Amino acid sequence: MSSTNYKIHPYLLFYCSLAFIICTVVGTISHEFGHIIVAKTLGYETELHYGSMNWNETIRMEELKTLYLKNEAQLLNNQNTENHQGFNQLKRKIQRDNFIIGLGGPLQTWLSSIFGLFLLIYWKRSEPIRLTTWLGIFLTLFSLRFIFNLLQGAIIALLSRDGNYFGGDELKIDNYLHLKEGSTGIVFAAVATIICFWLIFKFLPKHLRLTFILSGLVGSALGYYLWFILFGPLLLP
Repeated sequence: MSSTNYKIHPYLLFYCSLAFIICTVVGTISHEFGHIIVAKTLGYETELHYGSMNWNETIRMEELKTLYLKNEAQLLNNQNTENHQGFNQLKRKIQRDNFIIGLGGPLQTWLSSIFGLFLLIYWKRSEPIRLTTWLGIFLTLFSLRFIFNLLQGAIIALLSRDGNYFGGDELKIDNYLHLKEGSTGIVFAAVATIICFWLIFKFLPKHLRLTFILSGLVGSALGYYLWFILFGPLLLP
């Protein structure tokens, strides 16, 4: 293999690292907006934070509580009355809404990644790489989130020794669908890994791959620090 394949390109390293920093922020916020759009569609009020969102389900929970208190005896005796059915229907609706809102973030991330793949396939590979191709590359890499989530969960579990290797939206999906914990996270991370390997070896020339991978490590780490630790809590607490 030619030694040029191991050469670091300083300008590419700088600009790609900067792009990874930006994508860390944009990818995070757009992921949360995926949740928000679904929640608002279902009629909930929402709040955006730097690394999460929440929705106000106080009204529906109060309705559920009121139904329970009015029909506590029937519910405890498991009597199949109209009020009992109404309580169960509302409870299932709240659970279903939580599941659908939880799907919104991963769905948005996958759609961004798939759109990036579409752009790459449409424009095809060119050398030197065009700006439009770089756009497709970085959109496709939004799916790196699922790899990061899996690795982050494993590292935290190993350090804390609590045995909880999985979390986030993927775990909520597993719980709702009664899947084994980690099923969704592992599948998402595996698909994202295949996509990333295919992207690097299909669309990046050999002499740029090392620089690009290094920029990904540097830019992602900096992006995480700048957004999740430094600026994010100040801008979107």
